Amino acid sequence: MEELIKKTNDAGHQERPTAPNEDTKATALARVERLTAAHAEAVAEIERIRKQLGQLTTDINGEVGSSILEAGVRALADVS
Repeated sequence: MEELIKKTNDAGHQERPTAPNEDTKATALARVERLTAAHAEAVAEIERIRKQLGQLTTDINGEVGSSILEAGVRALADVS
């Protein structure tokens, strides 16, 4: 899990051009895809460790997880 977090953090420490262009949009999309995949993998790993499959993806836990992922996506997109 620490490796997934490091990969996601490393992806965010790149220079940004001043005006968005197709390259920066593609880079942003790639970051969102990596973050989404890392989030899903981390959730699945936690559920496997706890031997409680589905616990973090249903009901209030699923809503909280979705909110956390959305906050991360917005942060990557610099959306306030």
